[in-house]
Amino acid sequence: MGPMDPALQELFTDPLRDLGEDDPRLAGIFIPEPERGAPRSGVTAQFLENAAEYHKRYDNVAWFRELLGGALGADDGTVRVILDVGSGSGNSVIPLLDLYPRAFVVATDISPSLLAILRDFLEARPQYRARCGLVCMDANNDRFRPRAFDLAVGAAILHHILDPARVLHACASALRPGARALFLEPFETGHGVLRIAYRRILAEAARRREKGPGFDMLRRMVADHEARLRDRSDPLVAKLDDKWFFTRAWFEKAAGGPEWTDLRIEGIGGDRTPMTDLARSELRLGIGADETALPGWAWDIVREHENAFSREGRRDLLFEAVVTMRRSALPLAPAAGRRPGWWWNPAQSGRGFFVEPEGPAPRAACCLYGDDGEPAWSVADASRLDLSAGPETLAIELGGATARLEPQHGEFARDARTGWWIERSPSPASCVVAECLGERAMAALLAPDGWSLVVAARRADGSYHGEWLRFRGGQTATGPYRAPQPPERLGPASLAWSADDALAVLLPGGRRAAYRRLGPAEAAPQNFRSTEKCAS
Repeated sequence: MGPMDPALQELFTDPLRDLGEDDPRLAGIFIPEPERGAPRSGVTAQFLENAAEYHKRYDNVAWFRELLGGALGADDGTVRVILDVGSGSGNSVIPLLDLYPRAFVVATDISPSLLAILRDFLEARPQYRARCGLVCMDANNDRFRPRAFDLAVGAAILHHILDPARVLHACASALRPGARALFLEPFETGHGVLRIAYRRILAEAARRREKGPGFDMLRRMVADHEARLRDRSDPLVAKLDDKWFFTRAWFEKAAGGPEWTDLRIEGIGGDRTPMTDLARSELRLGIGADETALPGWAWDIVREHENAFSREGRRDLLFEAVVTMRRSALPLAPAAGRRPGWWWNPAQSGRGFFVEPEGPAPRAACCLYGDDGEPAWSVADASRLDLSAGPETLAIELGGATARLEPQHGEFARDARTGWWIERSPSPASCVVAECLGERAMAALLAPDGWSLVVAARRADGSYHGEWLRFRGGQTATGPYRAPQPPERLGPASLAWSADDALAVLLPGGRRAAYRRLGPAEAAPQNFRSTEKCAS
């Protein structure tokens, strides 16, 4: 697509670099400098190595053109710069270029492979040349010049994101006051009723002893639906391609601050046969089959559930919906105060930092790996913590380099039990740093032989239970990202708080220990043996 249009660079706060400098096959696709060389967190092989197959399966420009045209209406001449989030190979980008022939579209996606497919399509069509910029970036990152865009569109992107509220915030920052944002997303209510129908079909098939690829596909869809309903703190959620079913309440809360106004949610599936249509679509996309993949009695069950609702009720079920909102004229909502707990750089996820940024002596535990691959931890000197960047970011110096961090679980409310805990024994042998996340708690045991991790689930009595894991071979203090090896399982773990200053922990090997909260003015132990300080 030739050299970068200067107008594209003006829309970003970070320098853009051509990926063709590193890989000629990606020439004409640009990337913000801070993301260059960073691992692509949360993107799987279907969007990278298998991008061509993904494009072939999900290419449906005509459907998106009809949908976007109906939702956005006629071009009134005020939309000149469009931000498309999660563009993929162009399902929404191409219709936007057609609907707004005077506009410049910035197509963003985390997959350079999908953007390369879009680039090749655009280059072959003169009417699109010089009207679209391709940028490979993480949708979670706000790298746009404030108030630079007249429209933001995300066609089936938010449900792939671990924290979709961050994407909404980035779009709010990028849009001028009064500009619209539009998202196409799956909703829980309709899919929940369809899942009940699928379960009935599978039970009946088992009773009849009938098998086939159609039933296998329904079984996969039931598992996919239920996986999206996991607690958000469950680490398995991060590994899912499709992470969310949304609700009206979620969008009302996400768009309920001063950034947005005029929220509207309109169902896509229609009010006649939405369940039947969606079941057919899932068979087609999943296994390339038509409705004959299921017997007639199975379709009777789907229609029985469908006919249990009036036409108005079917519209209210919401299987897929168009969500629109308008950027208000008010300033962005002030960020919440800097939170204690786990912090990280999502682009360098091999390192974890437990940070207590408040109080007279801010402190951070650095959990990473030594050159030999063993898990190593130490405590950052307070002088190495830079808290000036704003309440949602901080920086820490690691071996002469600077790591910029953000909360790992920013969507959760603060919990009074979150903090730094040290053994009560006269000669403390370990610390525990723990963040409570509603139904789960994420904690690290900081011991003489390194650190171990647990993500524990809360039981009815209020205690948290899980399994201690020891990872090896991951990212060192500096240098390129490397993923850790599969963990070694060290045994059961439990954490039980009986008071604000009392924590009982079941440690690896079965030892139970009592911990007290480390006071705000107390210095955290550098380690219980001699190690190199991570912030030195």
